[in-house]
Amino acid sequence: MSWTFETKLRPQTRHDSKWLKTDLQELFVNDCLSQLWNELVKDGEIAMGTNHGLYNSAGVLAKKGQTGKFYCGMKVLTSDNESAGFCGPITGSNCGPCAALNKEEDEDRAETEHAPPPSGPMIDSWTWGQEPDTEKLEDCLISLLHESQQLCTEAACTSLSVTRLQQRLAVMERYFSAMSRQVPPEKSGPSKKSQTNQTNLNKQKSKQSSTIPDLGHVEYNQIKCYCLSSNVKPMEKASMGLARVGSRAALSFAFAFLRRAWRSGEDSDLCSDLLQESLEALQSLPEASLFDEPSVSGVWLDVVDRAGKFLHTVVAGDLNSSAQTSKLPVPVSDQQLALALILEIAVQHGTLHHMLACVMLLLNLWNNSHHDYDNRVRCNLYSAPLIPVLKRLQHIPSAKSRVPDHAKWDETNYYVSPTECFLKYLTYPEDQSMPIDLRMSALVIMSHLDRLCQPLLPLNPSLKNQRHNMSQEVIAWGWFAWKGANPSSPTAGPVILDFLNEVGGVQQVVCGEKVLIVLAGNGNVYLVSYASEAASMYMMSGFGEREVVRLAAHPDGKHYLALTKDGEVFSWGSGDGGRLGHGDNILREEPTLIKSLSGKNIVHIACGSTYSAAVTGHGELYMWGRGNYGRLGLGGTEDQTVPNLVMALKGHRVIDVACGSGDAQSLAVTDTGALYSWGDGDYGKLGRGGSDGCKTPKVVEKLMGQDVVKVFCGAQFSMALTKSGAVFSWGKGDNFRLGHGTEEHVRVPKQIQYFGGRKIVDMSVGSMHCLAVTEDGDVYGWGRNEHGQLGDPSIQFLTEPTLLPGLEGKKIIGASCGNSQSFVWSYGGHAMVSMRVPFVVDVTRATFELLDDLLGEVCDGMDAQTDWPPPQEKECMAVAGLNLLNLQLHAAISHNENLEQLGLNPGSSLVTSLKRRIVSLASNSGVISTVQMAAQNTLQNGWSILLPTAEERARTLSMLLSSGGHTEAGGMSSGQQFMTNLLVTSLMADGGLEFAMEAAIKKESDSLEERKVEFGGDLILGVSMAGKHSRKSSLDSGVPVQIEPRPEGEDASATIPLLQLIEQLLR
Repeated sequence: MSWTFETKLRPQTRHDSKWLKTDLQELFVNDCLSQLWNELVKDGEIAMGTNHGLYNSAGVLAKKGQTGKFYCGMKVLTSDNESAGFCGPITGSNCGPCAALNKEEDEDRAETEHAPPPSGPMIDSWTWGQEPDTEKLEDCLISLLHESQQLCTEAACTSLSVTRLQQRLAVMERYFSAMSRQVPPEKSGPSKKSQTNQTNLNKQKSKQSSTIPDLGHVEYNQIKCYCLSSNVKPMEKASMGLARVGSRAALSFAFAFLRRAWRSGEDSDLCSDLLQESLEALQSLPEASLFDEPSVSGVWLDVVDRAGKFLHTVVAGDLNSSAQTSKLPVPVSDQQLALALILEIAVQHGTLHHMLACVMLLLNLWNNSHHDYDNRVRCNLYSAPLIPVLKRLQHIPSAKSRVPDHAKWDETNYYVSPTECFLKYLTYPEDQSMPIDLRMSALVIMSHLDRLCQPLLPLNPSLKNQRHNMSQEVIAWGWFAWKGANPSSPTAGPVILDFLNEVGGVQQVVCGEKVLIVLAGNGNVYLVSYASEAASMYMMSGFGEREVVRLAAHPDGKHYLALTKDGEVFSWGSGDGGRLGHGDNILREEPTLIKSLSGKNIVHIACGSTYSAAVTGHGELYMWGRGNYGRLGLGGTEDQTVPNLVMALKGHRVIDVACGSGDAQSLAVTDTGALYSWGDGDYGKLGRGGSDGCKTPKVVEKLMGQDVVKVFCGAQFSMALTKSGAVFSWGKGDNFRLGHGTEEHVRVPKQIQYFGGRKIVDMSVGSMHCLAVTEDGDVYGWGRNEHGQLGDPSIQFLTEPTLLPGLEGKKIIGASCGNSQSFVWSYGGHAMVSMRVPFVVDVTRATFELLDDLLGEVCDGMDAQTDWPPPQEKECMAVAGLNLLNLQLHAAISHNENLEQLGLNPGSSLVTSLKRRIVSLASNSGVISTVQMAAQNTLQNGWSILLPTAEERARTLSMLLSSGGHTEAGGMSSGQQFMTNLLVTSLMADGGLEFAMEAAIKKESDSLEERKVEFGGDLILGVSMAGKHSRKSSLDSGVPVQIEPRPEGEDASATIPLLQLIEQLLR
């Protein structure tokens, strides 16, 4: 389909699932139509001209090669999944999607060639020439009609109504094209590469057989952006369509049969048999078989969804009946089987929100069966034979705990989980068909969910042993003047840099030629000199109010870059060659904003020894600094003092870039996994088999199809890390820097084989040595070691990747190489949890709403105003619910999730409900200690969501300080003390304390002025001095100050009483 201005629709298969969900009724709403049209444009499915390339049907940018044919540079697979080469600029159109583009262009060219000639030259030739005959007049008439038709079409297309009609037709065509191929082809056999990756993955899984797989670390087979030439066979489409139709027909028949049998009372035994057989079939499946939905057949998911909805109506039975609806007389035994089926389906889904929905269903059924005071509510379903499904939960292993068991038994502060005690002494009846109480079943499920989530919870700040065992460490090897070493007599490492404990957590460490730069957890930047006699830090200033999120430096460089949270870039250090990007060569001591990059939303930065690079959020690459050898990729060798866009990569989305040193090369990787190199080519470090350099980016064909995600440049050598965790190296090989066990130069990428199948997740490359961090937190090193930067200084080289000593029992998460130094930093107690983990993490709006409902159900009366102590089932379910909420908040914060989509935006009803409940449980003195500790931990980790603004925290602190509340031994209760400490600490962290102090001082001064007017100057002086003396005595004695009540009508929560705030700060 095409229309004016060469605008065409090119549907991409990868977006089909999104368009299948489109409601075509939205086409008749103008705002919705515009939104749908913008989706087509954003996804690259609307093409206008071919100047910058076209996206083919596989979603890959294709350009014209030397043959005039389109090429996309991707690996081509045959129908047998065997490699058939690459779709390159020389071969061209070697894949189906690119061939389709060429065919379309040939058709357009043919249509243009068959168009009638223009009428103007024909008419002009008749003015002074021979009079035309009938045939020429007919040709001229055809040309005039063609031109008039084109003119009318272009004129009509400029009107709003026609424009909207065209947009509607385009969206409808996109919808129907998605429908025509909604059934995917059957999976072909895995390629050799995927088999190798799967073998490595299986080896890793075998070491973790006692743990539930964490989706943050386990990779599932994903569809890669390869250009496949195979098509879906019509027979396969027909078979899948028949399967869907057949399954729905069978379900409809089964549901109709059950309803008829229950209404008539006939064949009741067949109903029970059908439900029982379905239950046994589900019990034969492994847990969480539906968790990875993309890998599950859509027919099976549809069957499970329809069956689940029907079973809920069966279980609800008379519960939803009213005078207007007919009752469904389902036997209690069949309702019990239906309930067991619902729980088994939830276990198959393996998601937290399905499990919580089952818990709420059990509690609601139990509550409706115990309405002795209201005979209008009847439910006989208060127990069910759920022992098999509860035992299935018991057999699901939990992940390995990050805290040793003895940490729970600190002499001064121990903690025992009530759910752990409950499960330890829980016994089941021998008869598995025996019905058990539904509330007890809900308790068992929540206890197991709590058991599974415990290893993933953020560490409890109140347990000293946990803090000690999981404190972050920065560990170093190599030469430092403040270590007491010198270049001639290095000392063996490792050395723990204790002085970095003061920065409050380490996010990143980068190395320059003479300095170490540390990015702290709060965004502060610290500089440490290698040559300083004492280990001391200097905090960099000059960033204003901006928070730094990433640093960049080079082991041989004298300049540095910093990226802020709002996408701005700062630079400082040597300015030679324009490497700082400010339009000059001036040295700058303080970080200075690169103005030419402002507003470009920079997401990645990199430093070479004499030049720099930055990548925008749209994948555009900018480079500046020394330009010799063509290292900037701009086509020349001139120095550039301001950032310049690398036009050769325009149209590609760059995700990582690396800059070299000396005779430098540059590397970049795009979102398709393709690697590009340019600059000096000595020793084959560009990876194309020779030593020729180039001044613009060119693809490294040896790595096509390897799915590269990160690149690194060393001194005369290069490295690449793939998505599967494989490492490739090439270039100069002396000093064993390549990791292949020899000093031979390698001119094309070669995989390092010495990691034993372990997945590498991060790397750092120095001048002559390298570090690699595994998924398990171990560190490999290789290369030059004359200063002990890789361990024992008596060994001059490590010829192949070797595990570094002194890291036993430490979870390393990052590494950085200097010229003669190595640094690694460990996990600091705040693990990154995946957004989806079977049974325990499911960061969705439905999960938070269900947790809020659950806490409202079980936490009622927890303040000791009704009964004390609360029943065991309420205590256990409250603790489990709070821990699960804690984990969901932690995951949402760690991944910077959109809070509005989760319903957790500030002021929302969900946040208000959760905040009120959590704050009450965390601060009230009558709450049982286990529940209060769980609530406090939840608030400690989730205060940025539950109490997002400084004003809100200040008001909460004001109410706490002014209310007095219950006291213990003349002071605050432990809950009030916790809340006060948390609020003051959070206010100090984001500057809100200044707001509170200013408001309190202003309130106090206004109050003094009012008293001076009311009582006179002498009286207020005496009152003030007496008040001052009494308050000082109270502070010295530790007794809280009694503040006079405010006048009626004054907002007590607007400000904090000044002296109470000062008292809390002193404490």
